[in-house]
Amino acid sequence: MPTAQPFDYDTVYARKVRVGIPRTPRVVVPYDFAVGHPDASTFPSQALGDATARMLLREGPELALYPGDMSHDAARHLISRKLKAHEGIDIPPSRIMITNGSTQGLLMVAEAFINAGDTVIIEEFCYPGTLRAFGYCEPRYATVPTDDEGIIVDELVRVLDRLAAQGLTPKFLYTIANCQNPTGSVMSLPRRQALMRLAEERRLLIIEDDAYGDLIYDGEPVTSLYALSQTDNVVRLGTFSKIVAAGVRLGWIIAPEPVLAKMAVSKIDGGTSAFTSRAVAEYLKEHLDARMDTLLGVYRAKRDAMLEALEEHLAGVAAWSRPRGGLFIWVRLPNGIDTTKLLEAAHAAGVTYLPGTNFSPEGKGANCLRLSFAYLSPEKIREGIGVLARVVKAVQPLHAPLPA
Repeated sequence: MPTAQPFDYDTVYARKVRVGIPRTPRVVVPYDFAVGHPDASTFPSQALGDATARMLLREGPELALYPGDMSHDAARHLISRKLKAHEGIDIPPSRIMITNGSTQGLLMVAEAFINAGDTVIIEEFCYPGTLRAFGYCEPRYATVPTDDEGIIVDELVRVLDRLAAQGLTPKFLYTIANCQNPTGSVMSLPRRQALMRLAEERRLLIIEDDAYGDLIYDGEPVTSLYALSQTDNVVRLGTFSKIVAAGVRLGWIIAPEPVLAKMAVSKIDGGTSAFTSRAVAEYLKEHLDARMDTLLGVYRAKRDAMLEALEEHLAGVAAWSRPRGGLFIWVRLPNGIDTTKLLEAAHAAGVTYLPGTNFSPEGKGANCLRLSFAYLSPEKIREGIGVLARVVKAVQPLHAPLPA
């Protein structure tokens, strides 16, 4: 008998899968600055376990039922109370939909608003998970430059005018205004106000991804774009991943009720886990403020350790952001150093990071990289930055000095 040939799956893959952006494989090394995982040592095993037990004794039989598209009321009421207490804004639970992590929220945004070929405006450097989620619906991207205060609004005007001259109307602008991923910038209040004036004048929808808004270490939080909107033109996303654990996969979308109803059309998974959402709500009902105090102290110390190590080992060789929140530092190396090509040497030395081009659909940022300070201890951070510095300095003499 002839030898059976393995089935060729390449002949049946859908276009969306063929052209999609794959997730970067994780490389296991001693100094992992690539992953954005929260600090596992802070996981509240006992308190979360106790809260889960209380919830099960009180509500266990209800878990036999499907939760519905919006998910159980407990988590939605918790978010509503949190936003009132921390931000002073009134958002009724009916405007909140619970999702399986904020990434599902991004995918639901894409499926609700993007047709293939539509134009979406994003920041010059953008979270790769967003590019994957939006890319599933095959948009065209227009990018807008940013600086330490966030989106440069005058540049956004130029982008909008250029698109209008081409007969193109963008579906929305996507932004991480708080602790942008990867640059770490926090959009200033004057920028936010100018952005919202422009968005309302141009009838532009804003997608505000607030995954890191709870992690502000220095200064006061800035009013959200959602709160500044006068025309209900902001859809806001949030997550519990950074304040409880990434593994709970629990996020939310805030939008007008008719918009949530349209977005729910793509929520065909039977609903977000009622078990997870109820357990997290029960836990945070008593522990939210204490949990936030703990995390802010832990991550502030890690950020400071990384900034100090960068100053010690790479001053005069590289430039980097000094974020007042979030989990990431954006590093710019001398022109001519390709951080993707540098990865091989970095891995051999025991350190990894995310290259700058991972964050750009246009391939920008070849000499940039993102470092996460969330995962490793301050001691490991200091050691790892020393290792990374040796890798960089081994190739630095071959290239031009860092621009001023």
